[in-house]
Amino acid sequence: MPITVWRLDSRATANPVDGFATRLARRLIQIYTEPHDTVADFDDDPHLEAASHAAGRTYLSLTGPASLQTLGRQPGAASLIVCRWPRLVAWPTRPTTLFAACHLVRAPDGCVVAALRRRDTDRVDYVDHTRILQQATQASGFRHVLQIVAVGGADTGDQFTYYATAEEATEVVGAQPGDAGICYIDMLAHSAASPGHPLPEPVWP
Repeated sequence: MPITVWRLDSRATANPVDGFATRLARRLIQIYTEPHDTVADFDDDPHLEAASHAAGRTYLSLTGPASLQTLGRQPGAASLIVCRWPRLVAWPTRPTTLFAACHLVRAPDGCVVAALRRRDTDRVDYVDHTRILQQATQASGFRHVLQIVAVGGADTGDQFTYYATAEEATEVVGAQPGDAGICYIDMLAHSAASPGHPLPEPVWP
């Protein structure tokens, strides 16, 4: 899978974590959407919502099965869908449910970006989280198209390295100061698999 590294200049903000989240949200919207597109979010993230409105996009917070009915497979369906893994909210907790819902709201050329965050309290290893996510996306009719390694704290402006190697990405992350370690996240971008791939029936908990 191709890898790109985003080094985001967030140190000039009062709160580096908020600055990182804001710049990350803006970059995602810039890359994956056009004006008047819809951004769907399974985690009700305030940074993503603010960045969507500022860029002239429609923001849709998906907080339960009922919220899916407001979009569906209609013109204007989501060009960018963002979710976190592992899940930190009540719905949807199962990966199969999450990606079935993505199919219901995704525009034909829409992209699903799953953000994987290391947590010190996890009993499941980070590699296991990645494997679970990859298996779920493939079984749900999605394919991985890009890994994005986003790191905050750069003091020379935003820098983007395309076609980075795994070693280069690891080196950038390892160079983070200890107090800035929280400003780092992996993201996996997905598109729909080939048209012949059968889509699973959504099963809601």
